[in-house]
Amino acid sequence: MKSNHPRTPGYWSRTTCLLLALALFAFHSALAQVPSLTDFGYKHMSSKFGPTPRQLPLGNRYCLVVLIDDANSGSFPTASLYQTAVFSATASNSVNGYLSENSCGRFQLIPAGSGVMGPLVLTPAELTQLATSPGTPTDGSVALSAAVRNGFLLASYDFNNDGKVSQDELVLLVVANNPNRGRGQTSAFTTSLAGKTCQMQVSSVPEYTVTGAFATVIHELHHNVGNMYDLYYYTTWQSNSYNLNSQRTLASDTGWVHLDPWHKMAMGWNEPRIVSLNQGGRFFIPAPQNADPTAPLLLYDPGHGTNEYFLLEYRTANRAAGPGFDYQLGTNGLFLWHVQQDGAHDLITATTPFGFTGPNTKPFTDWIEGPPNNTIPDAPWGPAQTTPYLRFNDGSQAVARIRTSTFQPTDNGIYVEVLVDRSDVVTWVDYSATFFLQLGTFDFPYHTLPQAINAIPYAGNISIKSGVGTPAPITISKPTTLMAYGGAVTLH
Repeated sequence: MKSNHPRTPGYWSRTTCLLLALALFAFHSALAQVPSLTDFGYKHMSSKFGPTPRQLPLGNRYCLVVLIDDANSGSFPTASLYQTAVFSATASNSVNGYLSENSCGRFQLIPAGSGVMGPLVLTPAELTQLATSPGTPTDGSVALSAAVRNGFLLASYDFNNDGKVSQDELVLLVVANNPNRGRGQTSAFTTSLAGKTCQMQVSSVPEYTVTGAFATVIHELHHNVGNMYDLYYYTTWQSNSYNLNSQRTLASDTGWVHLDPWHKMAMGWNEPRIVSLNQGGRFFIPAPQNADPTAPLLLYDPGHGTNEYFLLEYRTANRAAGPGFDYQLGTNGLFLWHVQQDGAHDLITATTPFGFTGPNTKPFTDWIEGPPNNTIPDAPWGPAQTTPYLRFNDGSQAVARIRTSTFQPTDNGIYVEVLVDRSDVVTWVDYSATFFLQLGTFDFPYHTLPQAINAIPYAGNISIKSGVGTPAPITISKPTTLMAYGGAVTLH
């Protein structure tokens, strides 16, 4: 349709620019909205490795340890250990000690009744049941039945009076003295006892695991209370057999080490600081033994969404104040965890950058990417090192990289810088520009240097078009690269 109004020169350019400004304002406003930790899977209990809905492992939860004489031998050498090994928060290598340090004091197991029952002699029928239907669910049913038969008041743990005893009302740990068993497993089971329907989880281990690999007991209990993933993968790397995540997270079941920060976040045990990869900054990361729930950094790209991100944590077994429960950690330094989830906040499987061959080339995306090029599994970043620009699993490159400060393995924490300094990410200044729209781009630059300094990310790049600006105070308090474009530039 033809307009009745004459169009002045520049009509379309002004209108187009106004529309562009409004669109860019809306776009940048959307990117500026910082997501919450919930968007990254905070306090999310996966349905893949345990029943849901679940209560988070926060506060106190009753636990019953049942020792069963399934060997029918009358011998149970470890019987005196469990009251302390499970329920003491101050004893070395105890369940509650580990839970307290890893949860920042937010979760503990408390004794159900006396806490420990047994060793219990099993009836012929129970021994037959174990022999003819072996498995972790049978261990749970038999052990709980034997406990009730020996006076355990099961019905009193139906706290909501719904006729059921659930896994969130009672944690069951079974220890058996028959050595002809696997090293440990956790499973759901259902049984009816004492007028109640029990829909619970049971963690079952043999005595040899208690004496030879007690960290596995704690690993199994994290399956029980936290729906933890198993993060161990036997694969081939550089033509050698390899176990990913070994001695890096309790989820790999290979020693006394802390749980990884993603699992802690999912269980509500930490609150990582959210940092946009478009902004960067300088941050102090304390070791997890310090019980600071905000210690890790969560790095995300607003344009890439919240399903894929990086978690930075400082880990050391040589901390001057003591290693705590990270004392079997296989290395020290900055761990760069790469995480990717689906829309429900469950981990997905993906091809790693490590070049694995053989089995397990696509583990769950919760792994460590190490130097020199983020393709070395499980390796930490050491003092005064800089990563390449971070890369997402689809091959796209982030605008930021990480630089560590100088540190010693005995340090309580380290400083890291998130450098947003990729050469193609530039903020522009033109002293001679007069157009009202100022976006810091080549076509719509800022008019003054202070505007650009305030707008750029940490370690960002500023390019100034040739000219002389109006004298004004200039304060630069972050690493910045200044470049001249098209000729000489005079700074005031």
